[in-house]
Amino acid sequence: MGARVYVCGDGSRMASGVREAFRTLYRKHTADADATAAEEWLDGLIADGRYVEDVYAAG
Repeated sequence: MGARVYVCGDGSRMASGVREAFRTLYRKHTADADATAAEEWLDGLIADGRYVEDVYAAG
């Protein structure tokens, strides 16, 4: 409880894949969770500063 996740890397490909993996894990491990619930959960982590991305644009 209370963990923080920092994602560093390619913002155009890797970051979106990590976000999708988190949403998938939430849906898999939360009863009756749908895509909307997973998105709201991830948005909450971001708003709380518990999921932070430091990404760059790959050339």
